[in-house]
Amino acid sequence: MRELNYLANHPKIRPYIGFDGPVIAEITFEKVLVPDVGNVALMSDIGGMIFEKTAEEGIFEGHYFFIPGSGGLVVKRQARAMLHEMFTARGARVITSYPPRVNRAAHVMNVALGCKRIPDGDYVDEGGRDCMTFEIRETDLWAG
Repeated sequence: MRELNYLANHPKIRPYIGFDGPVIAEITFEKVLVPDVGNVALMSDIGGMIFEKTAEEGIFEGHYFFIPGSGGLVVKRQARAMLHEMFTARGARVITSYPPRVNRAAHVMNVALGCKRIPDGDYVDEGGRDCMTFEIRETDLWAG
């Protein structure tokens, strides 16, 4: 958990997860992940992914945290391995992602992983950020 907290507070990651103001306190995930045993956090040496269980069985919302400059192919390989685990060992059928439109890196990563853009799902979040909607199924994982 400590590694995820570090990544979420990294100055190049923090603004894209809705905390772009002054750093008053560190972002921590214990309160989000620990109470719900359906949530999954997977880590590597350069990043990680959090998968939040939704109300619908087999559907998770994915959040990606990789240190900028870690190398696109390495990040893609590790992210695919984490998605593969979700589909083969954790019961995921669909994983959604809602990155802010200004987060070009998240857009590029979603496309590189084989995620499909769902324009009808775009929305403005509580922070006023224009967010895009992506989803991926196991059959899409190796297409990207």
